[in-house]
Amino acid sequence: LFPFYANELHGVQIDVPEYAIKVGGHFGEAIEKEGDFFGSTVQLAARVAGVAEAGEVCFVSEFTNVAQRLNIETTVKGAWALKGITGEREIITLG
Repeated sequence: LFPFYANELHGVQIDVPEYAIKVGGHFGEAIEKEGDFFGSTVQLAARVAGVAEAGEVCFVSEFTNVAQRLNIETTVKGAWALKGITGEREIITLG
């Protein structure tokens, strides 16, 4: 937003590196301390984010039922061995 604002109102040219967003998620209990969250749930969500490609939203397959209730299409991305997580986890993409 800032580069657009600067270009539109002040004629300033700002070079912004190209970026892409990727999202990974899991759900469950997380530990919160002073506004920071941690624990195995957060660790798994971070590992799922690592599997996502640019522009992709990934979740563990257990989220499929929730997505269906919300009328969100899902696609199975595959089974992945995630660092620090025992066994493989099936990952889905949303949308």
